[in-house]
Amino acid sequence: MANTLTAIPVKIVAGTTVKYTRTESDYPAPTWTLTLYLSGASATSFIAAANGTDHDVTITSTLSAAILPGNYKWEERVTDGTDVYAVASGIVYFEANMASATAGSGQTYEEKTLAIIDGILSGRITKDQESYQIAGRAVSRIPFAELKRMRAELSAAVYMQRNPGRFGRPVRISFPPTGGEVT
Repeated sequence: MANTLTAIPVKIVAGTTVKYTRTESDYPAPTWTLTLYLSGASATSFIAAANGTDHDVTITSTLSAAILPGNYKWEERVTDGTDVYAVASGIVYFEANMASATAGSGQTYEEKTLAIIDGILSGRITKDQESYQIAGRAVSRIPFAELKRMRAELSAAVYMQRNPGRFGRPVRISFPPTGGEVT
């Protein structure tokens, strides 16, 4: 059973249906027609259906599937055929359609890059040279220390993405009982 919404939600998953009813007492349907405009990585619009004096907006699963992921500015406008007024606006985030996702498409840049650096570091265990020269051609690799620094930064970024609102990994510490000697 779908929730009854009175406004566009702040997040929409592409490939799903969104329905909401907008009541505009100054611009009642069917005298006024309400249109929802979206502008972001792609642009589209949806015309609301009259439901008594309310405006029913429906974004079908087929139409939302075509919307690229990202933030979109939205605006609702009403018109009576002559006058046009903007009645509401905001930002909505479209999440990727998981039903049509490909391998790796749900990974962030940091997750992908961390995996690459982990692979490089694993390969470096058997190769101890950062640079060498053969027949006048030189090959230099990113220094091991730099890779470790990059890995630490990316690992922290991935942790923050997966654990929003936390500042770092929990660390367990313990203190000796009061009055006791520390050894």
